[in-house]
Amino acid sequence: MSRWGGSERDRERDRANRARELELQRQREAEEREAQLKAQQNQRPTVVQLDGLVLLKIINHSKESMPDVVSGQLLGLDVDQKLEVTNCFPFPSGHSEADGDAYQLEMMRHLRTVNVDNNTVGWYQSAYMGTFFDQGLLDAQYTYQKHIPNSVVVVYDPFQTSKGRLVLKAYRLSDAFMSVYHPSSSRFSFDDLNKLGVESNEIFEQIPIKVHNSHLVHGFLYELREEKARAKSRCEVEKQWSSNLDRLTLSSSAFIDKTLTTLGGVIDTYSNEQGRFQYYLRAAARQRAQQADYYKRRASENAARVEAGKDPLPEEDTSKLAIFKPIPKPSRMETYLTSNQMNYYCESLTNVAKQTFQKLYLIEAGQKKTANIQQLAQAAQGAEQAASSSSQ
Repeated sequence: MSRWGGSERDRERDRANRARELELQRQREAEEREAQLKAQQNQRPTVVQLDGLVLLKIINHSKESMPDVVSGQLLGLDVDQKLEVTNCFPFPSGHSEADGDAYQLEMMRHLRTVNVDNNTVGWYQSAYMGTFFDQGLLDAQYTYQKHIPNSVVVVYDPFQTSKGRLVLKAYRLSDAFMSVYHPSSSRFSFDDLNKLGVESNEIFEQIPIKVHNSHLVHGFLYELREEKARAKSRCEVEKQWSSNLDRLTLSSSAFIDKTLTTLGGVIDTYSNEQGRFQYYLRAAARQRAQQADYYKRRASENAARVEAGKDPLPEEDTSKLAIFKPIPKPSRMETYLTSNQMNYYCESLTNVAKQTFQKLYLIEAGQKKTANIQQLAQAAQGAEQAASSSSQ
């Protein structure tokens, strides 16, 4: 008996040791994942340095193809926590995906031949009135970040830029979202983000952009300024350096009207998505009620059979019943993207309202100063007239 008792204690001790080892292994793996995530976060770019020439290429490409949405490749270097974008080239439009990939490879091969930066650091896309938070951009950026973790997407809005404010933003997908999302998955629920504590407005991360010019460009701009200073007549200056004063207009009603109209459409889309999800919740509640009724009816039938001295009903394969088939849960990704889009429009309206109020306050201060100067001039003129009349 002692021998069997000792072997049983040995087995229990072995099981406890294995459980302890498994727990320690899980802790080590969790610590390694946390350290890896921190290391990745420390290596993430904190700023995107965009060359002035690259910015002009993006603006020119968007302007030539208006009103179509265009995109292109960003090339450069990933230095420490700064993503330097030194070159770009546009993607061909109206071609198949295979032709587009072949074009990109050929362009990068030619750039490598002439010793130009050909490292892919992301891509750019034009957008009108901020309409860029969609499934296509999400899947494309996911693919880029899967192969190039520090890649970004630069979004340029030519419509808002034409109103006097350069709208250029850089985005990337958050690390937490990258860990749970996959383009091949057709279902994406709130639970997927709730497990990591990620909100819908934390899917995209915005990275500051810094426009950089080389010393040659700075020298050229200095020469232009000196040439302007050497202009002799004011007419010649105005002729050579005439500017578009439309950007100084105080009225922003056109932009606000368009933004509110687009925002109304996005709100309708969000409402439709919420309606679909509410329909799913009602259908799931009905199914649970039907299942409860089935089990209740089954239990009453078995109780009646037992009272009658009969055997209970055999177990039934519930998976074949219609009421036990799971209802497909609708994807929530469209809702999350629409929420991001609404947030972007609200921020744009807030910024425009701030700028408009600033202009109005400046104009009000200028008008008050002009009125004060006019009053002083009139007072001085009256004093001169009084002095001249008294001398006479």
